Amino acid sequence: MVSNWICIRTEAHKEAFAESNLKKAGFEVYCPRFERWISHARRRQLVKRPLFPNYLFVRSDAGIEGMGAVKRTPGVSTLAARDLASSVVPDAVIGMVRAREDQSGAVVFQAERFKAGETVRVTAGPFTDFEAVFAESHDERRCRILLSMLGKQHSVLVLSHFLDKAA
Repeated sequence: MVSNWICIRTEAHKEAFAESNLKKAGFEVYCPRFERWISHARRRQLVKRPLFPNYLFVRSDAGIEGMGAVKRTPGVSTLAARDLASSVVPDAVIGMVRAREDQSGAVVFQAERFKAGETVRVTAGPFTDFEAVFAESHDERRCRILLSMLGKQHSVLVLSHFLDKAA
């Protein structure tokens, strides 16, 4: 029988706990993660977060009989869907996610479009047609730019798709 990846739902914030218990039980488990900067108590730290919160992928070739052991594992809530057939994830999908991982095992969303210090132009929003200096990517959707206004440089967060390379 061909082995499949089965999507399972974990208890809230228990992905690592469920993953550890499933591996101890002998299952092959995949929990894709991405890296994100967080700030807490005046410190910035790069942490890995689950790409799909509350979900894991378990390789199984046992069919419905083997799912009983998976569902009884501490940290696991249930299958992602009501039935096993709907919870199956093709190997190709898991392969596409794994292909986007970097050396540390974190899924990378897209290559950096801009480098720190590069001049960019704002194409939409309240600062349309302003030129600024790209500072950093803040998260998956926003970037920090340095905008010169009123004789000072101001740090501003803008949506990354509002930026373009300056001419």
